[in-house]
Amino acid sequence: MKNIIFGIIFGILSASYAASSCDFRLDLEAADCARPSTTPSVKPNPVLWSKFENFLKDRDFEERSVLSTLEAKFPEVSRVVPWMDCRQLLKTACHLKRLHFLSLPLKRAYENVFYSLEFSIETLNPEDTSRLWSCISGCGYRLSKEFIERLDFYTAKQSSNFSCPLVLSTLRHLSVLPAERAFRRFVPILSKIKTLRSPNDCHDFIFLKAYLAEVKGECVVPTRSMIAAIEKYQESAVYRVTTSLPQSEVASFLQDFDSRFTCEVFYKDLDTHLDIADEESKIVVDMDGHKHSKVDQTTTEHFRRPLDLMRDAILLGRGWKVYRIRPDEWEDFKKTYAAKMTERSTLEAFYKLYAVNA
Repeated sequence: MKNIIFGIIFGILSASYAASSCDFRLDLEAADCARPSTTPSVKPNPVLWSKFENFLKDRDFEERSVLSTLEAKFPEVSRVVPWMDCRQLLKTACHLKRLHFLSLPLKRAYENVFYSLEFSIETLNPEDTSRLWSCISGCGYRLSKEFIERLDFYTAKQSSNFSCPLVLSTLRHLSVLPAERAFRRFVPILSKIKTLRSPNDCHDFIFLKAYLAEVKGECVVPTRSMIAAIEKYQESAVYRVTTSLPQSEVASFLQDFDSRFTCEVFYKDLDTHLDIADEESKIVVDMDGHKHSKVDQTTTEHFRRPLDLMRDAILLGRGWKVYRIRPDEWEDFKKTYAAKMTERSTLEAFYKLYAVNA
């Protein structure tokens, strides 16, 4: 009888935990720096502050995919948050976004940073506002509705001051966030842009134009000047691509069944490369390395990169079959099907396991 009762209680607790872990919101009210009793009464000592400044200058973050743990980088980051100015808060948020994992200390650091940023929103210039949207879209957590609405409202007030690069960048971040009002405000601004001044502007516009038209139902007609800039960009663009060992192995596995699969297929319509693709059958397999996803170590839940979500939506809408696999998943797959890698049933299992659905 005791075992039955314990089993019921355990089941209820497990269900409660599962329900709560499905919503990866940042609890800003529970942030360390939101509690007066835990807010430090004195500023961090010079040694700790110097360590923080080195953290901001760390070249690892320029790679946008940091493999080392937060604890190794700067375990005391939460302690200095209450004393950061807006620039430091944004820089810290950008750094944390680029870590490939989401441990409990990282979540706590995010909560502290965003809690402090919420009170600084109305001091942001357009560039920093766009940067904050980028941090939100890439952090792996959903912020509170109140935070989004406050940033949304302030973004609308200064939207007329956004340059072409900022409009393109901000729209890309807004597209995957629950900020429809801000998104709707920026589409008309994009429609009023007359020219594209840099290669990055051209790349972003090619991608966004397709996403807006095919996924969001928003038509943006480029001017003659924009078309000329895009054509010039496409004639002179240089793309650097590399093929990883897992990517080569997956390609070899697929080629055993269909020789038409190729690595790094350039897809001009989106100005991007498909990791492994068969253009005739419209099948694409993308390898999701550390730059493409991050993991919550407490739940093993993976968060996908916003740009990948957008690209998948376009390809699926065009009738492509999209598959995504991480290197660790590929290693597990090889172990599971070691003796059957050339069997058709193994290919079917691969497609079933890693399919991306609309």
